[in-house]
Amino acid sequence: MSMMRNVLAGLFLTLLCIGAGGCSDNVSDRDIEMVDLAEVRAAVAKPDTIRLLDPRSPGEFANGRIPTAMNIPLADISDRKDNIDPRLARFKGLIVYGDDPGSGVARATAKRLMRTGYKGVKMFSGGLSEWRSAGLKTEGAPPAPTVAPAASAPATTAPTDASGFGKPPASGNK
Repeated sequence: MSMMRNVLAGLFLTLLCIGAGGCSDNVSDRDIEMVDLAEVRAAVAKPDTIRLLDPRSPGEFANGRIPTAMNIPLADISDRKDNIDPRLARFKGLIVYGDDPGSGVARATAKRLMRTGYKGVKMFSGGLSEWRSAGLKTEGAPPAPTVAPAASAPATTAPTDASGFGKPPASGNK
């Protein structure tokens, strides 16, 4: 469900971008350099050099993220050329990630950063799902598990007679 939502969000963002005339800088998915899990793990170890960017909603970010990541929704990134955010300008590289390989918002964020003029923009396509699948720790509160209510055990009752009192056990003597 999450992957389908990300694909639809990516399509919506692409159509919105085309309709607004903001995608004329010819940055496409082919221009995005992908990084693997090992490179992201190395980036987490160098938070002063490489910044991980998580464009998911603030609520999703609060519920779990890769350590050292910064939440920066797509809408907060300028789409004007050379309008560089000083919070990001000091980093040698930026790695964007989303939930999973189908994350349209992560791709759109990486492309917008590249169009704006940021250097060293890459994308971790495996996203948070690959990070978690590898057993790596996350920051933030994990989402509350959905637990089905416990099924109550069927009541066991002793056989009763007409008075409602328990029948005495049958004896072997007649």
